[in-house]
Amino acid sequence: MSNPFDELMNEIRSLRAEVQRISGNSPDGPEDLLNVKQVAELLDLTEATVYLKARSGQIPSHKKHSRLYFLRSEVIESIREKEIYPADLLIKTKRKRTQ
Repeated sequence: MSNPFDELMNEIRSLRAEVQRISGNSPDGPEDLLNVKQVAELLDLTEATVYLKARSGQIPSHKKHSRLYFLRSEVIESIREKEIYPADLLIKTKRKRTQ
């Protein structure tokens, strides 16, 4: 039979690690917070495309004080999970012809 104190200590360690992960104070360093321009450069997209993909949920984003922010790890993970498809990165737009 295991020691209840050891089980309690293991649970405390697990909770502490989870709190650090959520708060962004992971032992690996602070989470990179990116703005729209930085995500556009990272993914080789236009800023307009980043806004559209964030609105549709294809790129995970966070809004604070009417500004859009992205966690680098979430953007990378969304690429890994194929939520952002390379063929889907380009948005075709119609341009008005100027005469």
